[in-house]
Amino acid sequence: MSNDETNEPLHVELIVEGINPRKVVRLDVNHTLEVSLQPFRRYTRICVEPEFMRHTDRIWANPVTTIDTLRLRPLKTGLQVDLEPIEFTPGASDIYHASLPTMEAL
Repeated sequence: MSNDETNEPLHVELIVEGINPRKVVRLDVNHTLEVSLQPFRRYTRICVEPEFMRHTDRIWANPVTTIDTLRLRPLKTGLQVDLEPIEFTPGASDIYHASLPTMEAL
């Protein structure tokens, strides 16, 4: 994790869906973090830090990709972000488990 403008490393909390199929995992990231991902599984990464734009993306774990750096953009007027859809269980008012990371980030 690094600042997109200064390239300095950041100490942040990263929320990851997909590591544990039953719950969202919170990781404390200080400079670098090494995590082994299951090949070809989809993961959702969310990072919400004061003074920085909310970061969210979905990735497919690819065994060829060994290093990935998330770059957080400092907050500025006019920045926009797309949110993942918030879905509900069909026929009920319960939030579908795949939407929990987005709800937690909000």
